[in-house]
Amino acid sequence: MHINRINTTLESFLSEKYPGCSLDVFSITVPPDKKMGDICLNIFGAVKQLKTSPQTLGASLAEYFTQQDCITDVQVL
Repeated sequence: MHINRINTTLESFLSEKYPGCSLDVFSITVPPDKKMGDICLNIFGAVKQLKTSPQTLGASLAEYFTQQDCITDVQVL
């Protein structure tokens, strides 16, 4: 998946669900092992700013990205 599509979808998610939260609190990386997937979205900075649990935010992101047809599979770890 193209990184610009991820950023655009993430910005849409934030504007709908968490207005005022910046994209800067997320970190998008490529996992070191292909078995771990194509991208890794580190949400811990956002969790701290939004005062929510990693599980809650991760599940919400997974649902949103799936609805936007951006991803085919999600694991919240």
